Amino acid sequence: MGLFSSFIKSLFPTPENKYIEQEKTLHKALFDNIDGRSLDDNQRTAVVDDSPRQLVVAGAGSGKTLTISAKVKYLVDVKGVAPEDILLISFTKKAADEMHERIKRLGIDIDSSTFHKYGLGILTEVDKKQPDVVDNISDYLDKYLNEIIFSDERKAKEFLSLIGLMMLPISSEETTVGDKIQMENLQNFTTLRDMARGSEKRTLRNERVKSGEEVYLANRFYLDGIDYEYEAAYPYDEIDNYRKKYRPDFYLKEFDVYWEHFGVNKNNRAPQYDKFHEQQYIEGMKWKRELHTKNHTKLAETFSWQFRGDEIDNAIKANYAKYGVKTKPVSYQDIIAQIEDNNKYSQFSNFKSLVVTFVSLYRSYGYNIDHFSLIQNEAKRGNFIPKNYDVNWKKKCSLLFLEFVKGFYEYYINELTSEGMIDFNDMIIKASDYISQGLYKPAYKYVIIDEFQDISYSRYMLVKNTLDASGAKLFCVGDDWQSIYRFSGSDIDLFINFKRYFGSVSRTDITKTYRNSQELIDISARFILQNKYQLHKSLRSDKHQECPIRIVYYAGSFEPIIDGNDDFAAKNVGQALDLALEDINKNADGTKMDVLVLGRINNDINMLSDNPNISINQIGGEMRILHKLYPDLKITFRTVHSSKGLEADQVIVLNLLNGELGFPSQIIDDPILSLIQTNQESYLYAEERRLFYVALTRTKNCTYLLSPEINESIFVKAIEELKHSYEVKVIVPDNNVNAFIKKPVLQHCPICKAGILSIRQANNGRKFVSCSNYPKCSYANWDLAAARNNIRCPECGDFLVQRRGKYGIFLGCSGYPACKYTKNLDK
Repeated sequence: MGLFSSFIKSLFPTPENKYIEQEKTLHKALFDNIDGRSLDDNQRTAVVDDSPRQLVVAGAGSGKTLTISAKVKYLVDVKGVAPEDILLISFTKKAADEMHERIKRLGIDIDSSTFHKYGLGILTEVDKKQPDVVDNISDYLDKYLNEIIFSDERKAKEFLSLIGLMMLPISSEETTVGDKIQMENLQNFTTLRDMARGSEKRTLRNERVKSGEEVYLANRFYLDGIDYEYEAAYPYDEIDNYRKKYRPDFYLKEFDVYWEHFGVNKNNRAPQYDKFHEQQYIEGMKWKRELHTKNHTKLAETFSWQFRGDEIDNAIKANYAKYGVKTKPVSYQDIIAQIEDNNKYSQFSNFKSLVVTFVSLYRSYGYNIDHFSLIQNEAKRGNFIPKNYDVNWKKKCSLLFLEFVKGFYEYYINELTSEGMIDFNDMIIKASDYISQGLYKPAYKYVIIDEFQDISYSRYMLVKNTLDASGAKLFCVGDDWQSIYRFSGSDIDLFINFKRYFGSVSRTDITKTYRNSQELIDISARFILQNKYQLHKSLRSDKHQECPIRIVYYAGSFEPIIDGNDDFAAKNVGQALDLALEDINKNADGTKMDVLVLGRINNDINMLSDNPNISINQIGGEMRILHKLYPDLKITFRTVHSSKGLEADQVIVLNLLNGELGFPSQIIDDPILSLIQTNQESYLYAEERRLFYVALTRTKNCTYLLSPEINESIFVKAIEELKHSYEVKVIVPDNNVNAFIKKPVLQHCPICKAGILSIRQANNGRKFVSCSNYPKCSYANWDLAAARNNIRCPECGDFLVQRRGKYGIFLGCSGYPACKYTKNLDK
């Protein structure tokens, strides 16, 4: 369609198109040498186009800074526009300074500004004094927590309860056990008790609960002052019990009460399992009840349906009353102090990050305190809740969260007022109002904005009012595929639907990129465009690189079932890094190379601490990795966010696992944020997907993905599914790099279907087959030979094993006696 449209335009050119072509021809000499580089045709079109509202969509590595520099040069030297009549805005001081230097080399001394500087200048001129601007909302949140929440026992308890609630994904009844585990893998199921104890005691205790619902119960017991044991061995287990050692979910020691939490609905069904395992689960419930009755032990019960119906608190209280369980007062302030002293638990930091992001977005829209009631009403409708989440539970959590944020917001505004301070969004909104009220009259002819994909609503209003007041033309450059700053207020809809916000638009796509190979461009584009909300663009490059994405798998604690699979993956992430560097060094041909190692968060660098070949040092403001075997490689570590706009010869991406602290991060993409934005994306992990795209495209040559062999990031899985053989290859420990090598077919768990079966070792040294989702999935099989043969039972999905009976040899299910399937073998 694009080529056909271009062909038609060439046959029937509009006056605007004629003008553009004439200008490109007339000023060819200028465009052939902009700071020693020649503009391509798309860049030249963008520069000479004089439409009132221009959007230049520039792909990664396409030379957007060069395009902006050329635009300024053209306006000043050709169109006679004075530099002071151009408002040139970048998003950071560093970017603004770099832009200033680039343009200064062209012989033009222009003031490159930031939104902060522009807004501050307006307020200073109108108010005749410079305002005091707050830099960090999180400082006020810490102060609020310490002064208001943690100083009050009741509020401290409510806060701890909210923390427990917010981090638990309670799934809908229809969610399969595998999907439920996948949801919960993105959460940290550390209980409040273990958070307070610290990492050392947690290691000794090793209290790991299996589900979000169990975390809730454990936290409730803890906050009620009830001492409990998690999965303590039941002392009266039956000797001939074919099941594994019976361990009730909880044991309330002081009251001699056992507590089981059953994952069933109101109809006593467990639809998360297939038919066979559901029946097995229901029979297990019956067996447990009978065992307690036989041994005269007290069994309290709660059920999953009580969470979904918001009846769990009443059910807990009823069990307390029935079995004489007495609550005890505890110091919630002491608990919080202990948790803060440990300072290693992501629940607090994740929660605070979500609050700060929410308030930043809320402020960027200029909402006052009254708007909270509208958002709370929207939350009650539950339309923002993704598939697989229980609607009632998520609504409950969201309303409690909004109540907390509302309290903090009121405190924050009052503190700013009493201190005579304003925050960044205040400043931007106030500056925008001064323009619309005629108190400040901008006199610009052109407004040029770099990295427009990072625009927030408050910044948009400042730009719009500047344009309306001055009659200036707008020239915006950016890439929606690289919009990654929602946590600071950016709203991608302002870029995607540019025309809706600014009126008519002239869009120019800069399609030629100079950094990445065509092979990397193609697969990364297919990856990002899985989100249909992103703008479609066809990027091209003259560079070619065989298999620019290279995956290095590592096993970690995973021991494969099939012999030979262990030759496929590195032993750990440290060895995976060595393999990637070896491949880089081998292909360097003696040239010095820059290697950029990227993590989702700063702490990801700690994954490499066990590698004896490396040392990590701070050199000149950079985190440098020195490798004994490859001293000529300049290896630098950064987070993906801080790598934006940078490039390196080679890139290595860490921490590509499916987990709470992995990639994607679920906290950043919490659906509650959609209650603020006007046209929120519905695609799961949309912003995290763009962040991964940024990581992929920092390289001039290859990007190496260090991924666990099992439980790998959904983004690595997507790359595996989207790839062509010439785009992606796997590096294996024996250095047999083969573009066509395939990841071995791994055996899935017969119960949860999502986990991968691997070999583990019991305390007695005996090996057995277990699910990678342990302890959330309890599947175990002691017959390694049957697992390696991998003949599955058609009834339950477990392994069939060869047995001898009175009628000869047959195949029987290793799940016997729960499953009695058999198959006769021909003689």
